[in-house]
Amino acid sequence: MANLQLLVFKLSDTDFAMEISAISRVVDTLQSRFLSTLRSGIEGLFLFEGRVVPVIRLDEMLGFPSANIFASNPDESVIIVNQAGYFLAFRVDSVEGIDNITPETLRPTSETDTREAGLNHHMIGEVYHRQSGPVFKLNPDHLLTHSIG
Repeated sequence: MANLQLLVFKLSDTDFAMEISAISRVVDTLQSRFLSTLRSGIEGLFLFEGRVVPVIRLDEMLGFPSANIFASNPDESVIIVNQAGYFLAFRVDSVEGIDNITPETLRPTSETDTREAGLNHHMIGEVYHRQSGPVFKLNPDHLLTHSIG
């Protein structure tokens, strides 16, 4: 089996990863239009390649306390995901790099894994380990389902 290429990023001092094939772009900054009337979990909207793209609050969806989205973070990046033609974006504290792993390295995430990390179990599909600790692999389908569902 071919190796998986995963973009590793940090959010609330926890490592996450997503398959590179699901990522359209990573940008340093984003000026989203904040709309206070949007439902919980959605920060705002922005225009990307002629499309209106929602910016989701991944921190909230994962079960972390809400961060101040207006606070200055020089390492912050925005990841833009394309899942089946539907685009969405989310902010991360930093991008850590790319991991090339074998599929056998991944194992299903248990409730114990996510409870210890303080995460919403339903958002995490699999986990693998680096020297620095666990890396939780996000499934773009789950992001899409939870952001519009």
